[in-house]
Amino acid sequence: MIAPVEFQRSYDENFARFQRDGSGNAIGKTLELEAIRKDGRRINISLNLSAVQMGGKWHAVGIASDITDRIKAAEELLAAKKRAEQSDHLKTDFINNISHEVRTPLNGVLGFAELIIQPDLTQDEKQEFINLLKSSTSRLVNTMTCYMDISMLVSGNMQVNNHPFRPQAVIENLYAKFLPSARIKDLRFFTDIPPGGEHYSII
Repeated sequence: MIAPVEFQRSYDENFARFQRDGSGNAIGKTLELEAIRKDGRRINISLNLSAVQMGGKWHAVGIASDITDRIKAAEELLAAKKRAEQSDHLKTDFINNISHEVRTPLNGVLGFAELIIQPDLTQDEKQEFINLLKSSTSRLVNTMTCYMDISMLVSGNMQVNNHPFRPQAVIENLYAKFLPSARIKDLRFFTDIPPGGEHYSII
């Protein structure tokens, strides 16, 4: 093994000092360094050096171990730890999101269920509460269906299939779905598709 070229100058300076008095930055320590094999491949090594004086000269006795696999395993373990932490964070966010998205329509269901049993309601008020109750129930069911689909996608039990579709058709379906709710709340609700937009298809 030889030292990489970027370390050669430091090696020469320290080796000259070692020859004089047997001291050096690596003596009596275990260092992790890069070295070059005779085939030119760089590897990570653990180097332990001791100084021995014989015949009035200083000699170094060293043990070098290839730790490339150990470092690679440590890096993979660290990457796995980061992925696990990210996964835990995503799960927490996901659960918080579920809690919010489920609680909103559920409160609507409970609230309008309480109101609809009031004895002094007019028929129009009762019908309005029934419509709102249906809307909240539908939203709750759709929310849970979406989360079940996400779970199936993550677990691999459902496959994503890409295929062309017309954005105008999606917009029209959404418009038809939410128009009744907008009317109940007396909200202005409309679509605005640019000229020629009905011919667009994307995947």
